[in-house]
Amino acid sequence: MIIANHWPSRSGGQFGSEPYRMMVGETLSYFHKRILEELGKDTAIVAMGDFNDEPFDRSIREYAKVSRSRQKIMNATTVDYFYNLMWESTGTREATYYFGSQPNMLDQLWISKGILKNNTPFRVKNESVEIFMPTELVASGDYPKARKFGRPSRASDFDDEGYSDHFPVSVVLEETSSLT
Repeated sequence: MIIANHWPSRSGGQFGSEPYRMMVGETLSYFHKRILEELGKDTAIVAMGDFNDEPFDRSIREYAKVSRSRQKIMNATTVDYFYNLMWESTGTREATYYFGSQPNMLDQLWISKGILKNNTPFRVKNESVEIFMPTELVASGDYPKARKFGRPSRASDFDDEGYSDHFPVSVVLEETSSLT
């Protein structure tokens, strides 16, 4: 099962808008739990999208119940956590969004415990998580921001070949039944 997300933006400031993302995180956690109750504890779930918060922000850690610790997830008996596949890139200059020349990891991929346990028909292919930054979609400047398409603040800023102000993320899932 795949759950696509686009959480409320940081417009008006990160902390002023944070309660909205906390509410959405709590809602996602609720549906994660309900899916596992209905389909079984080992159901494969991938949550992905623009969360507009970093992996270490409260909306993600405390409300959506996402962790960077595989051991915490595997040993959990009362909380259904997601594992954040983007943690390894956090703290590097790699980012999915740049604001004021600062890297942000706002676009993420999370997986359920069932995928970590390999009890599902597929698993994450080793080293397949990536931030997609083809040269033709990177704007020129001091940092590698995406070429945004859309209404610019100035007519001279319009880029009809741009696509977004965020870089996409990807992961390859491979079937476990075909693995030997």
